Order: sequence, then structure tokens, then C-alpha cells
Amino acid sequence: MKLSLQTLIQNIMSALSCALLFVYLLLIAHDAQAYLDPGTGSFIFQLLLGGALGGIIAIKLKFKQFKNFFSSKLPKKENKTRTNPKTNTEHAQN
Repeated sequence: MKLSLQTLIQNIMSALSCALLFVYLLLIAHDAQAYLDPGTGSFIFQLLLGGALGGIIAIKLKFKQFKNFFSSKLPKKENKTRTNPKTNTEHAQN
């Protein structure tokens, strides 16, 4: 399933719009008069940490796919060593 550049841009803009709307709604909120226990802060911290680490791993995997795609386009280097079948040792070839 390949996405066109236009579809990708639309998806990014949609996600950005949702994020901005969420931030806007947080900023205009009035006093909620609600109680947040100490465990809530820990839970929010875990959510942020998990999201950040998940994002880092996703970027790492995509970079690896990107690198493998372009490295497969390059010509392969020849192996400069040969193996002696009697002793099963490698010798450098001049």
C-alpha cells in the first residue's frame, strides 16, 4: 500500500489540526474543581515517556528501512579474503 505525497500531506495536516485543537481546548479551560491524586501525575509521565520512546523507535526503524533501500541500490563489494579448504583459515588476497 503506497501513499501518494498528497495523501501523506493531508494525513499530517489532519493530525496537526487535531493536536492544535486539543492544545487550544486545554488552554481555554476554566477551573474544573477536580481532584488529581499523585498517581495521575505518574500516569501522565508514563504516557509521555512511552510515547517519546515509541516515536524514537519508529524513527529508527524507518531510517533503517530507508538506509537498506538505498544500500541495496549500490553495487556489492567483493570479498578480498579466501578460505583454505584444508585448514579452514582465511588468507588476504593481494
